[in-house]
Amino acid sequence: MMNPMEPEPIAEALSGIPPDRVVESYHTRKLEALSETELFRAVAQIVSQPKPELSSFRLHAPLEIMARYNLLPLVSPADRDLAGIQMVATASHYQAAGEGLSPPERVRIGRSSDAAFHLRRAVQAGDVERADALCVSLADAGGLQELLDSIADLTLRTLTGAAHTHIGLMLMTRMSNDVGHAALGLARAGVRALAQAPGLNLKRVTTHRTLKDPETELSAILCSVPVVSPPGPGMVAMMQATEEAGLPDGLLGDALLSSTDEVRCESALRTACRIAALSMLEDKPEPAKYYWTHCLTLPHASWALTRFLPGRSFAAEAAHTAATWVMAIRASHGNGNLKPMPELEQVEMDLTEALVHSPRAAASVAWFARQDERPRIEQTIATEAAIRNDAHLVKYTWACLDCAVQDPAQAPLYHAAAAYLCSIWCIEQPKDGVVRNLGEGRG
Repeated sequence: MMNPMEPEPIAEALSGIPPDRVVESYHTRKLEALSETELFRAVAQIVSQPKPELSSFRLHAPLEIMARYNLLPLVSPADRDLAGIQMVATASHYQAAGEGLSPPERVRIGRSSDAAFHLRRAVQAGDVERADALCVSLADAGGLQELLDSIADLTLRTLTGAAHTHIGLMLMTRMSNDVGHAALGLARAGVRALAQAPGLNLKRVTTHRTLKDPETELSAILCSVPVVSPPGPGMVAMMQATEEAGLPDGLLGDALLSSTDEVRCESALRTACRIAALSMLEDKPEPAKYYWTHCLTLPHASWALTRFLPGRSFAAEAAHTAATWVMAIRASHGNGNLKPMPELEQVEMDLTEALVHSPRAAASVAWFARQDERPRIEQTIATEAAIRNDAHLVKYTWACLDCAVQDPAQAPLYHAAAAYLCSIWCIEQPKDGVVRNLGEGRG
């Protein structure tokens, strides 16, 4: 294995790779000799440079490479190189998508906590360039906790950046010990989006409600969300249509926001994620590749962040926003009444065979698997996601696997949901066509 390089020399090894020569360059530049951490740092050096305008690919690229890195320990050793090639492909297409913004001038800070205070003020004031500079300064200082303390609550309720900024913060919490400031630098695009529209947020609810049993009552609310018709595609349109229909106020009110019990907030977060996973399996199948992935990744990130931001107020905000996102996506794309349990017929197949047979078959194998089979189920799902080139697939798969760890009683559900989505991609993009289609969905 190559000796560790400094971040910039490693990044030079990836710089300028043509999108149509990723595989060739991976081998000729001997990128397989890098450790997974070194490879991630090199990719992050490129992807952490925001573009002047966001597209879906540019928005998801930082989240995608973090999710890919988090999946790597579960990937089959035989497929690690292909998983690494996918990260390099993301960096190559990102670099080819136009010039990035010039690095901001560094802000001299005495303490990272001071920078965190000023970053919050800059975001709320709409000062994009100063917010960007302070974000970079915090990244250089390795101030992950300060970054979370500064803006995490703002990212929970924002509609900017397709409401994805808190997903990026959550992914950073799972990898900062390994990759240091390389991961924190990936927060720049989200911070800039926050500052560009500091007032574009979820509406505050005005109705007071109480939930005596959040798990049971919230489950009933989220399983029976009335249908609305968004005026257009996208997360903002869905959320605004749901709010205009009065659903957050009418169905939920401040029942979670006013909670003084962190255990109840935890229960609500767990419930929101469970309903989101059920939607992948039992709601309308058409938006499975995208909207049902968001239905889980948004509340999962809120849930996971509570472990790094203890305190009743953040937990309550996280629980409320998690439930609100599930409500909005189900209202816009669901079938109204959601079945409380997956209705899957048991099939006699290996998961690898089921994945290329049908999504229902793959979900069934994962759902009915024995406890001793679950490590193999996880490896297969992680591998099939990591070698394909869709950001939503890797984000969703990692979220499902993490939820299964946090809520082991529901592991069959989360494994089934991840297997369902993986099957869609395995059928549409067979393994022997992955290398030929490294550019599909990017750009």
